[in-house]
Amino acid sequence: MTTWNAQHIHATLAAAAAKDPAGDYALHPVLSEAAVADFEAQHGITLPTDYRDFLLQVGNGGAGPDYGVYPLADTVPSSTDTLEIAEIGCGHYHHLVLTGPSRGRIWLDPNSGKGSAANFHDWYLTWLAAL
Repeated sequence: MTTWNAQHIHATLAAAAAKDPAGDYALHPVLSEAAVADFEAQHGITLPTDYRDFLLQVGNGGAGPDYGVYPLADTVPSSTDTLEIAEIGCGHYHHLVLTGPSRGRIWLDPNSGKGSAANFHDWYLTWLAAL
């Protein structure tokens, strides 16, 4: 289990919103364990722990890198065993790897295997720290 400091995250986002009222620094309400488990069962997957715990402890998408993190219901596992979780822009996306040795890592292009060495937790907190 990944322990997220939801209070710190929400406070940082509120401070960013105060500095930049035009920005979108809101998170959607957290999901229930049942909602996450239903999504996993429907798609035959198990979400990486840090992302799963983010949904349960911090928020169901919203404020995040580039154009923000998609709500879980707006994601669909791909044939490359990734989950498109955020748009970068110009047809490029952040993908969360669901299987294999890179499970839990963020990729920019699921077909090339190129992307970040960061897991979801580090990827999100790196973005948050830069606000």
